[in-house]
Amino acid sequence: MRRNGKISPVNSNTLIAEGAIRLVPYGEDPLEIFIDLFFDRYTAELPDLSRGVVLFPSPGPAPRFRKRLLARALNAGHSALLPPEVSTLSAWVRQFADVPQRPITDTARELLLFDPLREFPRLTEQFGAWPLIDNLLELFDELTLQRSLLSDDFTLFQRMVASGYGLDQGSSPPIDQ
Repeated sequence: MRRNGKISPVNSNTLIAEGAIRLVPYGEDPLEIFIDLFFDRYTAELPDLSRGVVLFPSPGPAPRFRKRLLARALNAGHSALLPPEVSTLSAWVRQFADVPQRPITDTARELLLFDPLREFPRLTEQFGAWPLIDNLLELFDELTLQRSLLSDDFTLFQRMVASGYGLDQGSSPPIDQ
């Protein structure tokens, strides 16, 4: 079986995806193929896989991954297994964040905006509170991602938003409001 990646010259415990992308045929389980690749790569280290890290986009596949990896180890003659760390990318990165406070949850962010929006009933009646909150959070996330500094001067802020959308200041009535 062809490996999907190669060993990093810097860290022998890292499987990096510089090789060909492995296409999974319709009807086959991508998690099973990943377990095969993972097991083949770390067979020499069995039963202690605790130095490995497996990241999934969501926590959903983690229990099935652990269960199938243990079954594979048992079939290979190991009576127990020290599993790798299994996490999501965002949770794993948060471990290394050097910030004094933790970010708030998505629900808390939404509720944080809900109260101040009560002062603008015309906007919430016209667009609905929750769609407006979703769009504002998307805007704030994009501003944060781009590391945009916002001006306290409303006119400068309007110009910045208009410029970001590629609009001429004179032809942007929604931004003027």
